[in-house]
Amino acid sequence: MKSLNKSGYTITELVVAMTIGLGVTLGMVSLSWATSRLSAKNLAYNHGSGAFTQAANRLVKDIQSSGSIFTLVNFDGTSYTDSTTTVSTDLDPLSGQYISSRSNAVRYWMQVGGPVQLNADAAATATNLSFNFGPAVSGALRYTPRVNDKVWLPLIDKEFRISAIVTAPTVISPTGVVTIANVNNSGTGYTLSTTSPKVTTAMFYRQVAYSVYNNTLRFHSDYSNAPSTCAAVCYNITSPKPFSVLYATSSSTSSERTNLRLSFEAYDLKYSNTNFPNGALTLQTVISVRDQPPFVSTLQTPQ
Repeated sequence: MKSLNKSGYTITELVVAMTIGLGVTLGMVSLSWATSRLSAKNLAYNHGSGAFTQAANRLVKDIQSSGSIFTLVNFDGTSYTDSTTTVSTDLDPLSGQYISSRSNAVRYWMQVGGPVQLNADAAATATNLSFNFGPAVSGALRYTPRVNDKVWLPLIDKEFRISAIVTAPTVISPTGVVTIANVNNSGTGYTLSTTSPKVTTAMFYRQVAYSVYNNTLRFHSDYSNAPSTCAAVCYNITSPKPFSVLYATSSSTSSERTNLRLSFEAYDLKYSNTNFPNGALTLQTVISVRDQPPFVSTLQTPQ
């Protein structure tokens, strides 16, 4: 009579098998966690990069169109105060100059219209100037003047504040008449003629601003008339004071303010956090006034 062979596992074999199984399980969990973390980083980056890139492109484009020097501003959500800048010991690696004290807003004059042709003669003492603001493009005028805009006449290299709109231009009737003001309300000081072949043109500027408050980048499209009116450009900005100007040396007492330094950081506050630093987006650059010396001053009422 033959005995049956009995098969089984020893304690050692069971421990080895359990150890291997546990290692495989831990490896799968670790891989899953790493994959989830990488996915979260990618989600945080992708979710914010599109909006931030678009906003950054607009910001840089707008500031590059500045016709004046830059003035730093402190904005507390309701009121605005020009910032008195001082030089710091921080060296900007892009320009080799020294960074000023920072602010959360900056204002400047942006070109919003022109060149526009003068279409009526004006005496040297005339304060009303007539321009042809046409033709219309896509059913609208390219520019409509407002009170507190500036008109700059390249022919005589003078700027004037628009103090009143005598005749507002329209698509049907694009001729508009504006009243200019200076210190003495004495007109341009030059006789302006439209007799052929003489042509006098003008450029128009409006004071605008960018600010960062409550993690939001805002554009103030008419700072002179309604500084509190603004539009959100980009959310999730984590740089509290991204604007500064540059000083030539660390001992300089003043800045030309023709170069604006931007230092932005942003990450999606809903999809990212400090555990995912790779989700952060940054922009650091220096933008110069388009034409130097600038076309117009920073004064609201030209001298």
